[in-house]
Formats: sequence, C-alpha cells, structure tokens
Amino acid sequence: MMNSTRFRRIVASIFALGLTSPLLFANGGGYHTGLKFTGSVAPFEPEGVEKIRIVREDLDIVLKPDHASVAVTYLMRNEDDGKVTARFGFPVEDTQKSKFETGFLPEGAPKRLSDNGQTTGSEYCTNYEVMFGAEAVKASYVVEPVAQGLVKPFDGIERFEGINGWMVSEVKFRGSEEKQVRITYDSPYDAEGTFISSNSKHSERAFRYRLSTGGVWKGTIQSGTVRVIPKGIDLAELRIQTPANRFKRIEDGSWIWHFKDLEPTLADDIDIKTTLPVSRYRDYEEGAGSVAYLKRGDNWSYQHRSYMVHSTSYLKEEGGMEYPARNVKNDDYSSDENEGFAAWVEGRSGDGIGEGLDFELKQAAPVAKIAIRPGYGKTEDLFKANNRPKIVTITLDDEYTFDAELQDIDEQQLIPLPGYVKPVKKVSLRIKEVYHGSRYQDTAIADVIFETRLAIKPKIRGSR
Repeated sequence: MMNSTRFRRIVASIFALGLTSPLLFANGGGYHTGLKFTGSVAPFEPEGVEKIRIVREDLDIVLKPDHASVAVTYLMRNEDDGKVTARFGFPVEDTQKSKFETGFLPEGAPKRLSDNGQTTGSEYCTNYEVMFGAEAVKASYVVEPVAQGLVKPFDGIERFEGINGWMVSEVKFRGSEEKQVRITYDSPYDAEGTFISSNSKHSERAFRYRLSTGGVWKGTIQSGTVRVIPKGIDLAELRIQTPANRFKRIEDGSWIWHFKDLEPTLADDIDIKTTLPVSRYRDYEEGAGSVAYLKRGDNWSYQHRSYMVHSTSYLKEEGGMEYPARNVKNDDYSSDENEGFAAWVEGRSGDGIGEGLDFELKQAAPVAKIAIRPGYGKTEDLFKANNRPKIVTITLDDEYTFDAELQDIDEQQLIPLPGYVKPVKKVSLRIKEVYHGSRYQDTAIADVIFETRLAIKPKIRGSR
C-alpha cells in the first residue's frame, strides 16, 4: 500500500487556521450608473432587467469550514407583453490580499485577477453555474473598469467599490413568461494574515453577498427567504454583521430572514464573519512536540499532542511496515524529507467503518477544538489512492457524542466541540463514513491535535 519516507508540508501545517484571498460573489443583476459613456471603457450595465420582476428569491448560504456554498433560486416574471433579453451580472469582488512576512504564498492559495481580467493561476469563480429553467446558461467574465481606475468619479461610484468584474449571462423571456433562474457557486472566505518567524496573525474569515445588486430588476422583490446554514464551523464565533436585526436563529442552528416587497439597497448587503481574529505563537515542548498558543478574540487556548493514544486496530503490511495509533502524534513540521512520514491506518478489511482511536489527555481540560489531518498525505497520489475519513463520530468522556464532517483535503481541519464545556480527559474517535480511495480501502489519519482552553494568558516565549 504505502512506503514510508517523510513528506513535509510546513506551509499546510502553518495554514491549519486557513488563509485565503478569494473572489466573492453576490446577488444577480448589477448597478445602473445613470450615465452615458463614450469610448470602449464603461462600467458594466445590465440590460433588459427593468422589464423583469423577481417574484420570489430563495437564497441558501451554507457556511463550511473553508468556504461557503451558495444557491439562489429566483422565480422571475416578464412584465412586458413582448420578448425580453435580460443581460445581468453577478459581481466578482476584490478582497484584501493576504500578507506574508516570508514573502511567499502557500501552494494552492487563490491568486488575484491580472489587469486584463484573466486569472493568474486559479479560477476567478468556483463551480459557478446558471440554470434558466432546465437549460444551462453560459456565464462570461467582464472586467469592471471602475476597479482598474479607468473611469472618472461619478455619483454613485461608491457602489462599484471593491468589484473587480462581473459574471455576465443572458436569458430570454417570452412575453409575460414566468420562469425560474437558479445560480450556484462556491466562495472561499476572505482573510488576511501576517507571519513573523514561526508566529502568525490571522484576520477573521469573512463572507459577503451583495443583495443590493438585485435592485435593478423591475419593482421590488415580491417575497424572499435567506437561510444561513452553519456546517462544521464554530457557532460561538459566527456573527452576521449586516444587515442588523433581520435574521432569527431557529432550532436547527441556522439563521433565517423572510422579507416581502424588498427593494434592496447597500444596507441589505450581507456580511458574515465565520471566525474570530486569531494570533498564533508556536513553541516546542518535550513529550508534546510542536505546540501553539492561540488568542482567539479575547480568549486563549493551547494546541498540543499531550495525550496517550490507542486504536481499535492498525495495519501491518507484509515486509514489516506498521501504522499504529502513535503515528498521529507525529510532529510533522520538520523540513527533513528523509525522517519518514507517519499516519495511523486502520487494520480491518473493508473501509474501516467503526474503527478508530481512543485518546487520554495527560491533563483534563475543556477542549475547544480538535485538529485532524485526514488521509495519507505522503504524496498527493497516495492521498487520493487511500481512503480518507469523511464523517467521524467523537465521544467525550463516554457521555457526549456528536458527528463531524471533514473536507476531502490534505490539511489540518479544526472541529469545534459544540455545547460541551466540562474538562475532558478521554476522547474516542470512530470512522463513520469515508471518501473512497482510487486504489486501496485502507482509511488513514495523519495527525490529531487538541486545542484546550486556558483560563489566563500564558507566558509566551519569543519567536525563534
């Protein structure tokens, strides 16, 4: 199945808290300038939309650990007796560029658009799709010249601030036709960070949605519902900054806003923060390996491997290679690729459903989060070749159990512990569902780190 030479990813470990500088999207439509521009440089103007009314809008924003998945469904009606071609755009937002004292970007980090509107190494849009009834509709990227500084100031130019371009589509309505338009996409969160030696500071992760760009359609939005659905993020850190006092939390933990006859303005734009600002100070402790002290907002916590661990089973290969539970304590921060990669791999036949790890922390303490790096990430090929856990069942001190979903990426992923504030001594982890490997059924976990809460500020040694 595997051989065992060290695969080191310092950047991926440093970015366990996540840094991206993505491009964000919003409501369909656009902004009218009210001006006539001459020449080839002019802000994007929607066309034909003044004859089409949004009868209903349903917007779902699913907040995942590393990105938001968005689906917006419109029921639209042509209020003209004749045929209408509506040309509309979703704004592609500029974001703060992540700042690194080290002067490099991590592998896979989103790149920014170049001056000519082409992407520089990554897509300006992730999985963006438009459906007009049952028909898929093409979307093209159009540069917004306001962002390029090519347009002289005009009244209302502030609405265009931060928009790099538009995803533009056309749909054709028959006279008085009523039809559904559905748009879906994924949006990484906006964040920025700085690094000084082994220490770092990360801004809060942000998601924005410009409901105001829907104001160009005819009349008001007759009715609508916006649902914000957290999935795998810390509810204690989630804040809906704007619009104020619109959303209500419901029993399933999501937030909902119903509206009628809304003529959306900038005040209706949605701004969500999914994490708190965090400062991270790395250190090394004998017996625990690499540790980190974190300040999240005003609270301190401690990331460590100060535990004993056993497994329900582990893989023993012909030839003597073994993958026992202790491998998840492996300090995977060294730059020496010859030291050997380590991961726990379950040893049962099949996918390893029900197999897992049992931890005993050296000191009982309230656990804020658990960081898990799923899979066998010695190489990208081996990560995909072997099973990765998708859903794990976690039990604290034999009395509190919940399921957590992991993303299918070879990075440390933070799992918040909802609603449990008691000191924790024992933790069990069981595999409930997996992402299937392309060649093997063995399910692996490379790393497990606990983050415990601290009552007072720790003594921080300077970065080295």
